[in-house]
Amino acid sequence: MQTTREIYLDACTQIGSALAPHGFRFAKSGPHAKRKHGDFNFEIHFQSSHYNSAGAKVALWIHANVRSKRLSAWRAAQPHHLRTDDWVAGGQIGNLRTRQHWLEHDLADTASRPATISRAIAAVEEFALPLFAAFEDVPSLCERLTTTEVPGMEMPLALEFLVCFGNASAAHATLQRFFATRPDLLSQYRTDLDRLRRDGLPERPRTGFASQLAFATLAYNLQFPGNA
Repeated sequence: MQTTREIYLDACTQIGSALAPHGFRFAKSGPHAKRKHGDFNFEIHFQSSHYNSAGAKVALWIHANVRSKRLSAWRAAQPHHLRTDDWVAGGQIGNLRTRQHWLEHDLADTASRPATISRAIAAVEEFALPLFAAFEDVPSLCERLTTTEVPGMEMPLALEFLVCFGNASAAHATLQRFFATRPDLLSQYRTDLDRLRRDGLPERPRTGFASQLAFATLAYNLQFPGNA
């Protein structure tokens, strides 16, 4: 009888094999599957639960990440920045859907396990691969951000990405577009702008979209939306 870890690793291996035609290399030691495209590293990471129990529960969680050494170096060169690492975008693949929701696959049942693994592969293909594909055409991605959200790319970090890989005008248009859809955050954003203008930029911004967007606006010399 397989242990819960053996069941989990076998499923990861099958998903990794399904990703091979897409150029990913699977490492059981991660376990993860990775592919490099230009400056970007595309990563599928697998995770399970400490509460697994043979025959009762064997959780499989999948995460998709995009990383960039160029962005990491750019951040290091800025007097102020939102992050210091090479993270660009991503997250648990359930949160890459339009209606975000943590996605878990339970491998415990032997009879339904093949179908569960097939659904996990389908989820990676539906939600993770399109995220990676977006970064294969950076100019198109920069233009896309000015008009719509990109799942897995938080708005403050999207501004960083645009300033690094695109231009300030695209970042400004994206900021305008965001507040057109989230006017409820504009008052707090203005309050945070006033505070940062008065007190100066801290080493790291506060949490929350409004605070981080105000921080990014001043740190990267962006235009203020509306009359902010």
